[in-house]
Amino acid sequence: MVSKLNMAVIGTGHMGRYHVNALASMEDVNLVGVCDVNEKVGMEVAEKYKTKYFKDIRDLFGRIDAAVVAVPTFLHYYVSSELIKRNIHVLVEKPITRSVRYAQKLIDLADKKGVILQVGHIERFNGAVQELKNIIKKPYLMEAKRMGPVNKRIRDVGVVLDLMIHDLDVILNLLDKQKEEIVYIGAAGVKIYSDYEDIATATLVFSDSSVANLTASRATESKKRILQISQEGSFIELDYSTQDITISRQASSGYFISKDEIKYVQEALIEKVFVKKGDALRSELRHFINCVLGIEKPMFSNELDLKTHTVAKKIMNIIYSQWKTSFGTVPHFLLQTS
Repeated sequence: MVSKLNMAVIGTGHMGRYHVNALASMEDVNLVGVCDVNEKVGMEVAEKYKTKYFKDIRDLFGRIDAAVVAVPTFLHYYVSSELIKRNIHVLVEKPITRSVRYAQKLIDLADKKGVILQVGHIERFNGAVQELKNIIKKPYLMEAKRMGPVNKRIRDVGVVLDLMIHDLDVILNLLDKQKEEIVYIGAAGVKIYSDYEDIATATLVFSDSSVANLTASRATESKKRILQISQEGSFIELDYSTQDITISRQASSGYFISKDEIKYVQEALIEKVFVKKGDALRSELRHFINCVLGIEKPMFSNELDLKTHTVAKKIMNIIYSQWKTSFGTVPHFLLQTS
């Protein structure tokens, strides 16, 4: 077992730079270099973090033990599979690939080669989400809102794979809903500025009669990252951005009657949950590194990653089917990602 990992970050865009910044300060990581087809950007990042620049991933073969893949989504399978074939452990940014078929192929390849493959679902490592597991009992209504302004960084996938997939992952995996069969999916979405859905809503009904409503938008001026959960005796609100959890419990309710009006009055007990807050990205990388070093076992299986991805694709297919019905056609590249 090695005590220090030779690592590289492939793709030095927005997320890639965050990964480089975190890895560069980890004592048990030797940041061998960064790789990007954009030589100017790649060299700037390499110079800033005092590491080497590589234009071709093939130049990294034999030099690294593990890599973070933060390239555009349509390249996830190619880059990740080339690394895995060389027994290089991979943390690939979400979504794992653009299609379920290639996600399964990548997972199968990692299993065959015996290497660690993890998907960058950063909210799994959000302190509030971690604490949520200790609070949730049997939720019957879950409502997620993940909205923000126009994002020109990501133009090769829609908002379902860009943003909504975070909340799908939390609901399915951390709230233990992957054990329940999804008996109904409803969805709608519209294009605003890209070729894909920029606003989307989805409703999931599970076999235990619980319901999840999800809204995602990358065309909303106010940034919101909220998950609200109703269960017997409590209403829970989680703010992903601030890593805060608030629990409301009804103390009393009734009607106040005066000669002028009748009012419904409700009193609630509000509890602010202590959350051990931290850097979710650093925690995600730390877990990946510890898994590669054999210090920890993966917290989440690739089968759960595939389940999240499959549900996201079903939501997209419903949206695109509506487009085809309404407009008579759907761009070919959307159909090819199913």
